[in-house]
Amino acid sequence: MTSNSFRAKIQENDTKVIEAICNALNALANPESHYGFIVTNDEKLVLSVRRNKNSIPVFEVAFNASSLPNTSVSAINALFKKCIMSFGYDKSRSELVISIVDKYTYKPKAVETTSTENSEDVTCALILRKSIPMLEQVVEMLNIVKIQKFLTMSRECFSVLAIGDQIAFTLKLDALESHDNRVPFFFTKFNYLSAERLADYRFSVVKINANVLLQISMFVPDDTDRKSKFEKAMEMIESISIYSSPK
Repeated sequence: MTSNSFRAKIQENDTKVIEAICNALNALANPESHYGFIVTNDEKLVLSVRRNKNSIPVFEVAFNASSLPNTSVSAINALFKKCIMSFGYDKSRSELVISIVDKYTYKPKAVETTSTENSEDVTCALILRKSIPMLEQVVEMLNIVKIQKFLTMSRECFSVLAIGDQIAFTLKLDALESHDNRVPFFFTKFNYLSAERLADYRFSVVKINANVLLQISMFVPDDTDRKSKFEKAMEMIESISIYSSPK
């Protein structure tokens, strides 16, 4: 099997984070899933996973990285969906290795789902109208990457946005529009607490019969100072939100 590989030196140095991102990208690169990749390199290296060339990315990740060979990037973009992609990380050189390969042979690493016992968690479950293949690998990355995350929803499109010093990503999913007011209220809590770094989070995929749910949980911090600030923030949000329940 032949391959055409090129490299980009990235500034993120957490190997576990890079491996989780590569695992998610490789899972989405399965040609049977009918997704394609668009690569851009302006001020950042951006990898977009799309259903169609001009559609909104289902998943997109951006790295602070050095320049890439324009010929290789042009080949990927011109041959949208015809290129089989493979992603790896050269730890010794801090380089992301991107390859165009002849066959898809990558076996996405299994995701171990471990439950977290906590009676004080705040949880929201979104029913997905249309899931994506290998969603578990993408969700695993959400749990490993410890950067600020924000939740948004516009009509039927649900998004998880994450912003860090060296990386950023966006995940978009089709969610049922029948969710009640508890969803925006949960998003308000999540986004405020995430901005203030006052809570720990866990994303998980739950399958019930034919339904796929994305469950998002916030946990009260164990640290005394953070816990006190968490509780005060929750009281403030409850007091000003139109979605809070009357006492």
